[in-house]
Amino acid sequence: MQAIVLAGGMGRQIKLELGNIPKPMAVVNGRPFLEFVLLFLKKNGIEDIIVSCGYMRPVIESYFESGKEWGVKIRYTDEDFLRGTAGSVKLAEDLIEEDHFLVVNGDTFHDIPVYELLEAHLRFDTFVTMALKESLNPEKYGAVELLENQQVLRFLGRGHKDYARLVNTGIYVFNKEVLKFIQPNESISLEKDIFPLLTKLGKLYGYVCNDYFLDIEVPENYETIKKKLKELAE
Repeated sequence: MQAIVLAGGMGRQIKLELGNIPKPMAVVNGRPFLEFVLLFLKKNGIEDIIVSCGYMRPVIESYFESGKEWGVKIRYTDEDFLRGTAGSVKLAEDLIEEDHFLVVNGDTFHDIPVYELLEAHLRFDTFVTMALKESLNPEKYGAVELLENQQVLRFLGRGHKDYARLVNTGIYVFNKEVLKFIQPNESISLEKDIFPLLTKLGKLYGYVCNDYFLDIEVPENYETIKKKLKELAE
């Protein structure tokens, strides 16, 4: 199975902690945060990885290079303009060789067994399946509401006061067919453009799991992330 890692974030919310580096390269316990994401993929048997870069690609590529040191093969795409999350996936289209592939945010960590997510995706027979987790503070992230069959019903933005508590963890299984819905050479968002469209078509499902979910974009999470990733690395 292949994976696309979205690593183009600038990290505006944690700029003081980052300094002059891309958000996924924030140093946590002596390693770039993105390294833990790649180790997660390797642990789950995914060794063919496409890193979608935008902001300061040379910083990322000079550290990970071909991925040989981590036992994976890494190839890179580079945005010539801000394409959005969906545009970044589309940019990797020529490198995708399989009917199903993983898409992972480079600034979040969710320790879900990938085979469980893939099995759920195949069982749902859908275009995209997103990994979800119940949160005590869903208003910080926005929430997802599901139907009884796990089909996504609607999305709620940050700051919502609804009862929904499931949040999107930034890990998805995609059918390659989804790429037909993304126009090339445009700035398009998965969250704002593609996922709402798939929801209307009944082709977006959620898989709820309880593994670690760490989001480096939330400033108050930064110290917690350091502690949790240290535990996971031991």
